[in-house]
Amino acid sequence: MIDFAENGEKFYYKGDALDDFLSYNILNTSKLNEEEYYRIYEFIAHEIFHLWNSYEHKHTGKSWLHEGSATYFAIRTLADLGYISKHKLLKLQSGYLDACYDYYKNKSNKPMNNNTSDYSYYICGNSLHILLERFENKHTVFKIWQALFKQGNYHSDDFIKQLKADKSIKNKTKSNLNDFSTQRCYPCDR
Repeated sequence: MIDFAENGEKFYYKGDALDDFLSYNILNTSKLNEEEYYRIYEFIAHEIFHLWNSYEHKHTGKSWLHEGSATYFAIRTLADLGYISKHKLLKLQSGYLDACYDYYKNKSNKPMNNNTSDYSYYICGNSLHILLERFENKHTVFKIWQALFKQGNYHSDDFIKQLKADKSIKNKTKSNLNDFSTQRCYPCDR
């Protein structure tokens, strides 16, 4: 369900994916600029990923994998479909990486794998995927997820286990991403 409304207020949207139901409320559509339309597309793609993922698979463990992957795949899908340019994709990814780095450096004393803040879930969970793509490539990210999906049910720790078990991934990548998820560094040699 997507609800568009005009109420004279500032642009606003809110949504949730609950029990295979996507609810999305958007106010003041006549006042949307290009960036706000992009945020709507990204949000809907994020929630659709949740609907598909939660319908097909049972996820347990920390929310950084659940939320971070939905954000990563939403942005990646919009780029692959041509809704955002490669330049915009790189700019968005760099923004996520910088925000996560700043969060670890200045605002959190807990590593991602033990952090329960929404900021860590969405920003740093997505950043883990971005780093894997940058250190290796997007197909490596997809390959890790394909292995998780074959399990049917997966735990957030299974992402790191699958990463460590994949012999095609460079040891430096494995080390950096393990440090990223278990320590307060991003990556540790940055």
